[in-house]
Amino acid sequence: MPVVSVVVPYRNGAQFIPGFVLMLQSQSFMDWICFLVDDQSTDDGDLIAGQSVDGDDRFQLLSFSGIKFVP
Repeated sequence: MPVVSVVVPYRNGAQFIPGFVLMLQSQSFMDWICFLVDDQSTDDGDLIAGQSVDGDDRFQLLSFSGIKFVP
Protein backbone atom coordinates (compact mmCIF):
# COMPACT_ATOMS: atom_id res chain seq x y z
CA MET A 1 0.00 0.00 0.00
CA PRO A 2 1.47 3.40 -0.97
CA VAL A 3 2.31 5.87 1.77
CA VAL A 4 0.78 8.88 -0.02
CA SER A 5 -2.47 9.10 -2.00
CA VAL A 6 -2.93 12.04 -4.35
CA VAL A 7 -6.47 12.78 -5.52
CA VAL A 8 -6.74 15.14 -8.50
CA PRO A 9 -10.22 16.03 -9.70
CA TYR A 10 -10.35 17.83 -13.04
CA ARG A 11 -12.90 19.15 -15.48
CA ASN A 12 -11.83 20.34 -18.91
CA GLY A 13 -8.21 20.41 -17.79
CA ALA A 14 -6.76 18.49 -20.73
CA GLN A 15 -4.12 21.14 -21.34
CA PHE A 16 -2.76 20.78 -17.80
CA ILE A 17 -2.81 16.99 -17.36
CA PRO A 18 0.41 16.07 -19.24
CA GLY A 19 2.45 18.64 -17.30
CA PHE A 20 0.97 17.55 -13.99
CA VAL A 21 1.71 13.89 -14.71
CA LEU A 22 5.32 14.66 -15.65
CA MET A 23 5.76 16.77 -12.52
CA LEU A 24 4.48 13.99 -10.28
CA GLN A 25 6.53 11.32 -12.04
CA SER A 26 9.69 13.38 -11.58
CA GLN A 27 9.41 13.58 -7.79
CA SER A 28 12.18 11.92 -5.81
CA PHE A 29 9.63 10.37 -3.41
CA MET A 30 8.22 7.34 -5.22
CA ASP A 31 5.83 5.68 -2.74
CA TRP A 32 2.55 7.20 -3.92
CA ILE A 33 -0.60 6.53 -5.89
CA CYS A 34 -2.51 9.16 -7.84
CA PHE A 35 -6.21 9.10 -8.63
CA LEU A 36 -7.08 11.30 -11.61
CA VAL A 37 -10.83 11.91 -11.41
CA ASP A 38 -12.57 13.23 -14.52
CA ASP A 39 -15.62 15.32 -13.60
CA GLN A 40 -17.54 15.14 -16.90
CA SER A 41 -14.90 16.82 -19.08
CA THR A 42 -15.83 17.72 -22.63
CA ASP A 43 -12.27 18.39 -23.84
CA ASP A 44 -10.97 14.80 -24.19
CA GLY A 45 -9.35 15.05 -20.76
CA ASP A 46 -9.93 11.36 -20.13
CA LEU A 47 -8.19 10.41 -23.38
CA ILE A 48 -5.22 12.69 -22.70
CA ALA A 49 -4.97 11.44 -19.11
CA GLY A 50 -4.91 7.86 -20.36
CA GLN A 51 -2.15 8.62 -22.85
CA SER A 52 -0.15 10.57 -20.26
CA VAL A 53 -0.11 7.82 -17.65
CA ASP A 54 0.15 4.83 -19.99
CA GLY A 55 2.37 2.19 -18.40
CA ASP A 56 2.61 3.87 -14.98
CA ASP A 57 0.63 1.74 -12.52
CA ARG A 58 0.82 4.42 -9.83
CA PHE A 59 -1.98 6.28 -11.62
CA GLN A 60 -5.62 5.26 -11.47
CA LEU A 61 -8.13 6.91 -13.80
CA LEU A 62 -11.63 7.45 -12.46
CA SER A 63 -14.71 9.09 -13.91
CA PHE A 64 -17.24 11.02 -11.84
CA SER A 65 -20.70 11.00 -13.37
CA GLY A 66 -22.17 13.48 -10.94
CA ILE A 67 -24.26 13.09 -7.84
CA LYS A 68 -27.23 15.25 -7.07
CA PHE A 69 -27.63 16.07 -3.42
CA VAL A 70 -31.16 16.77 -2.26
CA PRO A 71 -31.63 18.41 1.15
